[in-house]
Amino acid sequence: MNIDNFKPAIVYAIYIASTPEKVWEALTTAEFSRKYFSALAVEAELKVGGAFVVRAPDGSVHISGEVIECDPPRRLTITGT
Repeated sequence: MNIDNFKPAIVYAIYIASTPEKVWEALTTAEFSRKYFSALAVEAELKVGGAFVVRAPDGSVHISGEVIECDPPRRLTITGT
């Protein structure tokens, strides 16, 4: 995917009272994401083209996508279905 031509359908802006590093960890690790996303576990291959999967507590895939931009701990852009 050419990020220069990408036009997202939805953009979320969320303000969180924490450090960028803690928020990054919550968004990219299964251990932390389970605490904040109703037991959903994030599995992320943190590189452009890497897999991004969110699993339900039973192990089924809830969301799957691809990392299209990764600049820890500031920016993570993914596709998702």
